[in-house]
Amino acid sequence: MVDVYASLELIRTDPAPHPCRACGLPTTNIWALTDSDAERLFYSEYRACSIHCAENLAHETAMYA
Repeated sequence: MVDVYASLELIRTDPAPHPCRACGLPTTNIWALTDSDAERLFYSEYRACSIHCAENLAHETAMYA
């Protein structure tokens, strides 16, 4: 499960825009969420137009993890 020590950062931009996975707006941004505990590393990438959309997608991932 994602906790307060998780890191959500913009890691790259693509040359062509694609829809944001949260709101559907065109975006070139790719965000990465990394988190770890004593036994494992969690890593996930999200196409999101803003930090707010990326946080929403990360929260959805945490709910189903």
